[in-house]
Amino acid sequence: MSRYGLTPEQFDSLPDKCEVCGSISNLCIDHDHTTGKFRGVLCHSCNLALGHLHNNPEIICKLLNYLE
Repeated sequence: MSRYGLTPEQFDSLPDKCEVCGSISNLCIDHDHTTGKFRGVLCHSCNLALGHLHNNPEIICKLLNYLE
């Protein structure tokens, strides 16, 4: 909680599901690895996917375009 600059009240008000896929299991706090700033709540799978894509919006958009 304090690692990401969240107050107890902010921590208690975090979503109870992944903000991307809606999963309710294996939730984790997502943060920017450069700044350490809290970004949101993701499940382990979505958090790993984001990391594997190097948090790069251009790569993520290209992957989305590929799927479409």
